[in-house]
Amino acid sequence: MNALRKFFKQHDVMSVNWNYALYMAENAEAWMQMQHLDEIFQTVLAGERLTDMDTKHFRATGQFRTDVPLERHISIAQQKLASIDRNLKAGGVRLHKTYRDAFYVAGLAMAEIQLEHPPPRKSRQKMKRFLEFLDQELNAFTPLLMHAAWLLFSNPPGKIRFFGGLQGTKNPLALVRNFSWDLQHWFWVQTAVSVPIRDGVFEIPLLMTFDKRFAEIVPALQARSFAICGRGNPQPIYPLDARDLVSLFTKDPNVQEVLFDPARVLARAERRTAANAELDGLIAAYETRLLERLRTAAASNHV
Repeated sequence: MNALRKFFKQHDVMSVNWNYALYMAENAEAWMQMQHLDEIFQTVLAGERLTDMDTKHFRATGQFRTDVPLERHISIAQQKLASIDRNLKAGGVRLHKTYRDAFYVAGLAMAEIQLEHPPPRKSRQKMKRFLEFLDQELNAFTPLLMHAAWLLFSNPPGKIRFFGGLQGTKNPLALVRNFSWDLQHWFWVQTAVSVPIRDGVFEIPLLMTFDKRFAEIVPALQARSFAICGRGNPQPIYPLDARDLVSLFTKDPNVQEVLFDPARVLARAERRTAANAELDGLIAAYETRLLERLRTAAASNHV
């Protein structure tokens, strides 16, 4: 954690008021049942406005401007909200299945790495293995997953209930699913941040995730990364730049260039597109290995 705090200080982390995101997190069940529709609608609407924002004007002035009439965005937001409503009422079985599977198998990978390399194995060695998993098996780099893994690996085992619970529960896979759901939910509710821009405040609420247009305006913002505020001390979430985050995990100067080489990134994207339908197989393999490791560990403890 000290390394993480130092990293955030070096990169000029800005504290952002995430009270709305905390509210959404606390009301996850109601959100899934499509209650609080006005808040969700306003979030979807703001995302539509951001999508059609004049990025050049924003970079030059810090002011929001779009040529698309508000009525048009309201209509689009209403249609999207109706679509979300239909999907959720249908049970949400297919809704974002790939994302759910990706976060679940990432949770399985974190658990396996921790069991395979128990303390005092250094957290950087575990992170190197997790980065290999993201690069070669999941074919995607999600800063939230990287940050979560770093916090898990760099804290004492007794401080992280997730790892301790794996060997103390009758249903470890359910524990991993709950853990991955928590991670995925934060991925969805990276929303409603208020970013100070010059003399004003620019509201950026997004329901599902940071979209491409938001990524384009990040360089114009007066910070490199965000942190949750409220409920005591600010809790850092993650830098927006995956390259910078990777530099925290490894001292090898070649790692960043290898992982983020344009050809490597393109190859990952191609593999990811082809592998989306194969996540079930990857999940099954990790579930089998995790259960076997837990059985072996339990047997050795009884010897």
